[in-house]
Amino acid sequence: MVLSGAAVKTPYAEADVMEKWLVEQGVNPGRIIKDDRARDTVGNAMGMVRIFQQYDIHDVLLVGTIQHLPRATTTTLALADRYGWELNVDTAGGGERPDPASQVGERQYTYVTAARAAGLYEKDDFAKFTKKK
Repeated sequence: MVLSGAAVKTPYAEADVMEKWLVEQGVNPGRIIKDDRARDTVGNAMGMVRIFQQYDIHDVLLVGTIQHLPRATTTTLALADRYGWELNVDTAGGGERPDPASQVGERQYTYVTAARAAGLYEKDDFAKFTKKK
């Protein structure tokens, strides 16, 4: 199991919280690989695809919330394609169905993260678009 996520909006790394829960459910800690540095979806994809390459993994099941899975899947596949890494992805999600109004912004953010993952631009490229005082 590859767990990905740093501390973003809390003092706890997402990967650490997932690991704690999985171990409490009886998962052998030796089956867990963590990337606790990723701070956004592209970072998650970068860390995971590197791990997939290291362990020669080509078939994965991405697990997340229903709202996040389209972005996570699209971004991970775009990055794998950029690296020339063949990857087959299935998904499993839970949580509340997202409010349709929030889906517009989520789709736009999915396009942005997928374009970053594909190497069309880097995060720092946005600096030129900041408002000047």
